Formats: sequence, structure tokens, C-alpha cells
Amino acid sequence: GIRNFIGNANKFSANKVFISVKSDSNFTEIIIEDNGKGMSQKFVSEGLFEPFKSTKGVSGMGVGVYQCREYLRSIQGDIRVKSQQNVGTCFTIKFPFYYE
Repeated sequence: GIRNFIGNANKFSANKVFISVKSDSNFTEIIIEDNGKGMSQKFVSEGLFEPFKSTKGVSGMGVGVYQCREYLRSIQGDIRVKSQQNVGTCFTIKFPFYYE
């Protein structure tokens, strides 16, 4: 899960990855930002959360982000992403403190 997001941020960034945590009484958010190559808006909206689509070519299966999002949604959490090519990417991973 989160290790994959951090690993990808390191892999595709210019060695600057920022991790922060925000929390309130209901949810925790882990924010992972990098200054890497980023992703196109088209890929973010049409391919990022589709299994077997990846920007890594043959080195990635493209299921990690999809699986993480589906799991988080099953426990009332979610993943948000903002990305701009040649600027970087920010993933916000939100999950509840308690779930049934």
C-alpha cells in the first residue's frame, strides 16, 4: 500500500519526496508529494485507477493504485491525486480511524 506510493514517488522524482499526515476525530490523511515527471491529466482521469494500465511500461502491472483505492473505499476512505507533467504528483490517502 503506502510503501508502494512512497517507492514510486522516489523512483519518479528528483529525489524530493514530502510526506505529511493530517488527522481529525474521524479520518487520517497521508499526503505523499514528489517533484518528479508527473502524469498527464488524461492518464490520471482515464488510466491511473484502471487495472493493467501503468506509466512504468513492462516493469509495473498497474494494479497497485487500483487495489489500494478499492480497499480504502470499502472502509469508507479514498485516494485523491493531483499531478502535472514535469512538475510532480501528490497522492492523498484518506482512511477512517474506525470502520466496520
